[in-house]
Amino acid sequence: MRRPLKGPPHPHDHYGRKAKMREEQVLELSAAAATDLCRQLADQGWASSQKALEDLKGTDVPSVKARRVKSASVAGIYELRRDMLASTPERTMDLDRFAEKAREERAEFVRLFRIHLATSLFLCMTSEDAGQAISSTTVTGPLVDPTSQAVGAVGEIQTSDALELCRTLIGNGWSSAEIIYQALTETDLLSVPVWMASTGALAHEFSERAKEAGPRPTVDLERFSQEMNRFDKNQLIRVFHVFDAYGWHGICALSEDQNRAIGAVAMKR
Repeated sequence: MRRPLKGPPHPHDHYGRKAKMREEQVLELSAAAATDLCRQLADQGWASSQKALEDLKGTDVPSVKARRVKSASVAGIYELRRDMLASTPERTMDLDRFAEKAREERAEFVRLFRIHLATSLFLCMTSEDAGQAISSTTVTGPLVDPTSQAVGAVGEIQTSDALELCRTLIGNGWSSAEIIYQALTETDLLSVPVWMASTGALAHEFSERAKEAGPRPTVDLERFSQEMNRFDKNQLIRVFHVFDAYGWHGICALSEDQNRAIGAVAMKR
């Protein structure tokens, strides 16, 4: 007896898998659970957690989203952020220890959650099951809201979709996408503006920047320029920008339908 031919997957299966992946990436923690993790670190002498608990006294602490990330990625990002803020150490608290803990972590995955305090951004790293606090850090400085600079934007992309596209780039070795991904997790925005751009204009702009090779650090600058040069110069694509509290400006290039990530670049402001 012939077995029935297997038909194509149901169109909803694809979206169901994507939704499941997103659920696995994000774990929602109650205010009590987040506070308890802060207290674990405060009791171990982490000044950033002690300061966070002080700032949170008498306030309504919201539930937080703990995102699952590779510990090696966290180490790379925060070592870079530490090095870039070496001249202004007063802006951060426990950043050296935080980067060191991420580098020493043996587990492949950890979770990060953040809380916006009165004058700073607090970040906590936990075990993958969010049961054990590992480290914390804070940074002071303004977070630039990309929607405040949305003049000329042609639309927007959901933050969850932008994160998924960044994960694809990270898997393809784009280090700048890790900076952009982390910046996206540090915002409460549900979407970010997108702009239309031609690959020819981007190729020219970033080729010139690569030649200048000035003192401001960049990540993936040459690779981004080369990627733009692979397209017809009149090819239209879309881009979105992110700005983090550590002084980085990230740009992510997408296909015109916003379904595919093309490349990324990050520059110190």
